[in-house]
Amino acid sequence: MNESVSALSRKIAVSVYHPPMPNKRRVLRLAASAFAGILVAASASFIETERPLGTLYDWLLGKRPSPSFPRELLLIESSPTSDSMAGDASTGLVGALLAMTEMEASRALILMPIGLSIRNDDGSDAAQMELERRFDEEFEKIERNISTLFDAIKLGSIRSRDSSNYVARLISLVGEGKSRLIEAAESSNLDGIARFERAASAFGQVWLASDVPGSKPAASSVAGSGYSRLPRDGDGALRRIVPVDPESGQAHVAFAALLDKLGTEGLELPLDRTGAFLADAPRGTDAGIRRLPLDAFTRYSERGRKLYLELKEMERAGYFDSIDPSSYPTAIWEFSESAKEEMLKAGNAETRRDWRESRVRYLASVEALFTGKAETTLLGGYDALLDSPTLSEEGKDSVRALRDAVRNSFSRSREAYAEFSGLRKELDEALNASFCIVGSASADTEAAAVLITDIMADRFFRRADYRTAFIAVSLSALALALLILPLDGFLALGIGLFASIAAALGFSAFFVYGDLWISPAVAALSCVAATVASVGSRAIADARAQGSLRRSFRRRLSDDALSGLMENPQISLLHGRAARSAILAVRANGISLFSDGDDPAVIIEALRAYAKETARIVAEMGGTTLGADGDLVFAAFGSPVDEAAGGGAVPAGEAVARAARAALALRDAKGGPVLRVGLDIGECAFGDGFLGDGSSYAAFGSPAVRARLLSSIASRYEGRILITEAFKRELGDDFELRTLDLLVEQGKGTELAFHELIGRKS
Repeated sequence: MNESVSALSRKIAVSVYHPPMPNKRRVLRLAASAFAGILVAASASFIETERPLGTLYDWLLGKRPSPSFPRELLLIESSPTSDSMAGDASTGLVGALLAMTEMEASRALILMPIGLSIRNDDGSDAAQMELERRFDEEFEKIERNISTLFDAIKLGSIRSRDSSNYVARLISLVGEGKSRLIEAAESSNLDGIARFERAASAFGQVWLASDVPGSKPAASSVAGSGYSRLPRDGDGALRRIVPVDPESGQAHVAFAALLDKLGTEGLELPLDRTGAFLADAPRGTDAGIRRLPLDAFTRYSERGRKLYLELKEMERAGYFDSIDPSSYPTAIWEFSESAKEEMLKAGNAETRRDWRESRVRYLASVEALFTGKAETTLLGGYDALLDSPTLSEEGKDSVRALRDAVRNSFSRSREAYAEFSGLRKELDEALNASFCIVGSASADTEAAAVLITDIMADRFFRRADYRTAFIAVSLSALALALLILPLDGFLALGIGLFASIAAALGFSAFFVYGDLWISPAVAALSCVAATVASVGSRAIADARAQGSLRRSFRRRLSDDALSGLMENPQISLLHGRAARSAILAVRANGISLFSDGDDPAVIIEALRAYAKETARIVAEMGGTTLGADGDLVFAAFGSPVDEAAGGGAVPAGEAVARAARAALALRDAKGGPVLRVGLDIGECAFGDGFLGDGSSYAAFGSPAVRARLLSSIASRYEGRILITEAFKRELGDDFELRTLDLLVEQGKGTELAFHELIGRKS
């Protein structure tokens, strides 16, 4: 007995409980998930930062609060036909510049061609026709003055000694008319470029697009120039604005004009490595830019000319006789035209001021004419003649005709003045202090307006560079990898996909409500990659665990138990786990004895048959075969493998009952060797302590030692199944037992009773 107890002590001394190894599967799963997410983040961020922005960016940009075009921004649109007909464009441009000068606009950007000649709608030369009209006016003045002089001489209104003074005055008037005709002739010889140059120089705040086809005016006539065409993406959309060409150093024409207005102090633009910033074009009906057709200025000029001609007719009819000659509207208009020509020649602030003042005086004189007593005085005189008793009916009819002519003339003039003043008011409200962009309704014109709007509104956002995008997306993928690390199967996949969508929404919201663009698609793709890698690595690990466990336990468990274990493959079973289990040690005495002359193959075959039958019975009873040592076979009931296969812990009573039934079945098996069985229950450590591949899965601890010892001494007590006192306590009263002896633990002096299990009670 002392030898047995000593062996027990030595076995207990060398039995070591190995704690679970670090969870390499979790670490590898996290590493695979993070690596996949970061790899996709690196490649996708690089591709996204190099490629043009697309549909997703446009859609999210539409969700941002839209800027509005500045109130001072005015788009003066030329028609497509005028762009193709240089003359019409030049006519409108010159008229627009003169109106801007008169109404004190701030600046003008010219983004359209400037023609060489000016043509009327019927194709005739507008300058030639204007010259002919001026000749007709001047000769008409001369004829009227001569006729008036001779009528006065015939009626005796001029004395003979005064006639030389009137003739000298007439000659002086003819000389003035000659000078005006020479000036008109010189002006008619100016081509469209020269007319534009004079008007632009007079306005003084003109910036010209240098990349528009057509003739170019002298640089001295404009305040500055620059390119107008901005690079666009492959789909034709304008998403980036380059204010200064990085190669040539030339500024965009709108940016050049804006710098002149705002200055450079405090102006910071979030430019990318290509020198561009992201465009944020105003959207929606409330963000519309003010627009004005270019032909409005042609109408303004025509209505002004129409009003002058009506007033001129009134002057010829003598309707201004009651007015101070210095206040004649026609005379003031002619003076303002002369002031305009002086301004176009000199182009300085003084001549601009003189012309504006003359225009104001002209409008005031017209207003005074229609609100004064000129019309009532004329009509009153005719009414007095009609009341005269000495006037014949024929004379009264003539007077009535004259009176109606006065009324009609004043009515037409008032109508012409209403049309002219209404359009002038409209233009004045539009042009005064306005930043004007002149051009067709083209993409370049709209782009210039967007450039001005974004800079003036100081509403910038930027596209993240590669490094920023990579770090942000990688962090989101890494966070997701940590989130789903504890999760398995479809739950991990579902949570991962949901988190990928959430990441895309988060980056979208960051752009819509912030100022940084990082592609939500890249974030979602990286998170999906991390999710797939995590789930995939878990699936691969589970498959490997299933394979390893299947190889380890396919001969140690029943088919049902093995299927249950495959549903919950825990590779940690091989790494070490503790459980309170019943240990069965069965020994076939004499089967493995070998001496000279014996056939080793016969012995090995007998051992295999014995071990196979033992494993079958153990599996049928719900246990796990652990391994063999010669003719000794170990099995466990209620081990971690049984727990994993059955989906829960096996109660101690159930474990010993299974072990007892297995021992009785082994004892009563027919045709085999005589078997001796030892049974004990207690806390054991389970794992593959040798090869690590499951082939050496075993139990470690006192119950395994005692069960082995009992199986070896059973023949001394002529018993077949020996059990410990602990096993007896868990077994209950359903079995017949026989108490045999005591085991004494060396060094402790603890006496451990053991018994023989005879069978079930009847």
